[in-house]
Amino acid sequence: MSVQESLYFLRNLQGSFTSIGALLPTSIYAARAMASEFARRTGPRTVLEVGAGTGAITRAIVEQMGPDDRLVLYELNEEFAAFLRQRFEREPQFRRVRDQVTIVHGDVTAIDRAQRFDHIISAIPFTNLPATLVAAILDCYRAILKPDGTLTYIEYAYLRSLKRRYMDDEQRLQVDAASAILDTMLERHAFRRDTVLRNAPPAWIHHLRIVEPKAADAHNLRPLEHAHRVELGPTGLSTEALPWLFGVLALALLPPLRPARPYLALLAAALGHFFRDPPRRVVVDDSAIYAACDGRVLTVTRLHDERFGEQEWLRIAVFLSLNDVHLNRSPVAGKVERLHREHGGFAPADAADAEHNNALYTMIQGPRGPVIVAQRTGLVARRIVTWVEPGTLVAQGDRYGLIRFGSRTDVYVPADSAEPLVRPGDRVVGGETLIARYR
Repeated sequence: MSVQESLYFLRNLQGSFTSIGALLPTSIYAARAMASEFARRTGPRTVLEVGAGTGAITRAIVEQMGPDDRLVLYELNEEFAAFLRQRFEREPQFRRVRDQVTIVHGDVTAIDRAQRFDHIISAIPFTNLPATLVAAILDCYRAILKPDGTLTYIEYAYLRSLKRRYMDDEQRLQVDAASAILDTMLERHAFRRDTVLRNAPPAWIHHLRIVEPKAADAHNLRPLEHAHRVELGPTGLSTEALPWLFGVLALALLPPLRPARPYLALLAAALGHFFRDPPRRVVVDDSAIYAACDGRVLTVTRLHDERFGEQEWLRIAVFLSLNDVHLNRSPVAGKVERLHREHGGFAPADAADAEHNNALYTMIQGPRGPVIVAQRTGLVARRIVTWVEPGTLVAQGDRYGLIRFGSRTDVYVPADSAEPLVRPGDRVVGGETLIARYR
């Protein structure tokens, strides 16, 4: 965010807080979360940004635009609309796509509803608006969003409940009426919420689909890079590490534990190593089945499993040591159809008895049929983490969970549809190593 942009925003904030609805421009972290569904879909794409302001979110969109993409910006504040036009004339990054951009100073509910958009990204301050206007805007969004499109909007975390404490009865009724509309929309259509702490104030980014997605809709998606990951050095860090690291830090601040600080520092370093999240270059290939994790191949077998029908499965089991990256990735693109939990023991993950350990089976409808990924606990691993639920679309190589600490991950594919490409003892890298290919 440039100093010029921030100062311009703050000058226009005076006397206009209701229409602007923010204390500072959206941070780059929140802006990238807002643009994430647009960024992960291959083009050509048509995007509508509503409440563009000074262009903080616009910049994140522009970064991801290709030559065939189109962007329409709606801004109600005349000064901001003029500022945006200047940015597309003067700044190199904006000027690169200026012929693909239309800037409209006006009310989005007056838009030509014959238009259709793949993505709508909205920064309208819904909590500041009367319920009738919130309903009108959402009806407009539903009308112009393509059936396979996504709607993303920003909400400041806990602001609704905080505002209610300082309102009179009439204002409280207005907020409650608008909240009821938003909550109903979220309950029916939300598929993900990103929490962005590095924003002032912290924000929730809501992502919605109006129409239930199909498995085929996942085939033109790229892996989601920002979710559940903190950019930290060359590898990055899973957000699952944060409670552990904060706990170690809290212990280190206790005076009685001062002598133990060197050991706590070593513990923090070990946790950071375990929860590391290095970037991976996933080459999208509908005929490929990628490793769901890093580790060593234990077995490559054909078997029947009555829980998943009468067909024969090809199962490739991989053991993850404490030294491996523990994130699980989707072997194929598709739609999560079902999650199935099995309760069992905690045998060492590389032992035969691990077959009966606690496990979570994620069933994905892929491009060539079903694929099942089983996350199994081990001797030390006691908790399976998943970030998906039935109905979630996953790109090939998408992070979808992990197991703490040390574990085993199995990939099941219908045996007659795929040829294994690995053998016991081989090392694999999640999202990069082909473990099988469809015939």
